Formats: sequence, C-alpha cells, structure tokens
Amino acid sequence: KVEDGNFEIESSEFNISEIISNVITLIEPIVKTKGLQIKFSVDENLPKVMTSDSRLLQQILLNLVGNAVKFTTVGEIALGLEPSSSKSAFTISIRDTGLGIKPDEQTKLFQPFTQANANLNRKFGGTGLGLDLSKKLAHLLGGDLVLAQSIPGVGSTFNLNLPFQSLVQSIRPRYALVKAPISQQSSANMRVLVAEDTAENQLLIKYFLKGTGIEPIFVDNGTEAVASANSNEFDAILMDIQMPEMDGYEATGILRKSGYLKPIIALTAHTFKEEQEKALLSGFTDFVSKPISRKLLIQALREIRSPFIGKLCPSLI
Repeated sequence: KVEDGNFEIESSEFNISEIISNVITLIEPIVKTKGLQIKFSVDENLPKVMTSDSRLLQQILLNLVGNAVKFTTVGEIALGLEPSSSKSAFTISIRDTGLGIKPDEQTKLFQPFTQANANLNRKFGGTGLGLDLSKKLAHLLGGDLVLAQSIPGVGSTFNLNLPFQSLVQSIRPRYALVKAPISQQSSANMRVLVAEDTAENQLLIKYFLKGTGIEPIFVDNGTEAVASANSNEFDAILMDIQMPEMDGYEATGILRKSGYLKPIIALTAHTFKEEQEKALLSGFTDFVSKPISRKLLIQALREIRSPFIGKLCPSLI
C-alpha cells in the first residue's frame, strides 16, 4: 500500500507523550530481560497535543525503539521529545548505546531488504524493512526520519521529525447522506432490516432498540437480506459483514447494483482504518463497530432517519 501510494492516514488529536509512553510500556519487558535501561525526557515548552495518525506514529516508534533494543547489549535507550528548528514541528530522538554503524554502511540503512552487513543479519535476524518502512511512514505524516549520528562501539541516534498537524486525505462513501441536525430528527416508527446471523447479537440489538421507536426485522444472512430489502419497505439496513451463504459485502453490492439507495450500515468487528474504508467504498453508508454500543447504534440510525437522499458521489458517477 505504501509503495502504491494507496495508504490513507487517519487524523485525530492525541497527546504525543502518551504515545511514547505506550511504546515504552510495550517494549519494557524486553529491555529488562537484557538488563538495559530505557529513559524518556520531554521539553515542557512543547505543545502537548498533535493532530496526525497516532497508530502510524506508534508503529514508527516501535520499529525504531525495537531496533535500538535489538542492537544494544549494554547501557540504555533514551527517547527525547524536543522542539525542532520549525515552530510548527517537533523531533523525537531515539538514542542507544549499541553497536553503532560504520560510515560506509550508513548509506544503506534506508534501503529495503538491507542491513548494515551480513554478520548482523545472521546474528540478529530481521527483513531489513523496518527503517525503510518507517521513513516512508514518516513522509506520509509530513515529516522525515534521519540518522543523526552513529559511532561504532558507542551507539546511534535517530531523529524522527514531524509537524504538529498533518494533512489528511479523507475517504468519501459511495452513497452520500444529506443529514438534518440530529436534534430535529425522530426515530419514531422507523423500520430497520437487520442482517445478523448470531442469535446473541440479534437479542442484543432488539434490547438496545426497545423503546426507541425503531422496529428491527431480522434475517440470518445476506441472501435473505437481499430478498427482504427488495420486497419490503425499510428506512435502513444494518448489515453484518461476515455471514454464511452470502456476506455483507456481496449482499450490499447486489442491492446497490439493482438501484437500492436506502442507507446500509455495516456491522463489523474490524476497526482498522482500511476495513472501514473498504466498507464505505463497497457501497455502505456508514459503519458501527462490534462489540455494539447502544449509544452509537441509535445515533447512527437517527442521523439517517430524515431527510435522506441516496445518491452516488459525483466522482463515482
């Protein structure tokens, strides 16, 4: 995905120090096993919050700190959070007291499937993709990853330079909604087709919707969902992704191709960004993650209650 340029980043506000602390917590058992120390210092003058993809930032840091621990046998790994030369950016430094890298080998570091030398590959293993991928992910976040310094037998320092706010491309659903303010909407006398093969989840949804004015009508798979949607009048469909006979993707595809324009909300246990994007691009209007939250389920249904106009996004017509 990164090589093809099809990797989207998810924007949210988060505390940078908390992400670094999470990484330290994850890696600390290995650090202790090797008898090393891990430290973290932060410049108190830095803003606490950044807007970017916290998942990708954590992945980059796990790669870098993991490398530092792998190639260090004595001493410490020190992480620092400090301002960079630009007021709108910051630097996370990762310093170790490990093997270090010879000057003539440093140019190979960010090449895919490459490690400094064959002896390291035999001793420590790995694919040689960690630094290359980390640098590409840093670029996606609007920053860069550089080797600041490395001395053989003394250690290495990598600097991850990032802006406080990353530009993010958004995924547009194929079937757009025209929504009224939630406060003006009502869910009274709303009929919803629920395609869900698990009896426990059917009972849970029925319990959640009791007293809301939303009437759920249940079917057990995608085949039944297509048949019921075409022969009955519903305000919306709740469609489980994984079902026997016909899954949610196939059922939604058949309905959309037949001209069905009512809202179809995906019920999915997969919360990864790429799975959510796949759902929206496959014809779903929205998605609700499992385990199902009563509040989010009712909110999703009320948001599409009225008025609703189903239409293809202009870019996909």
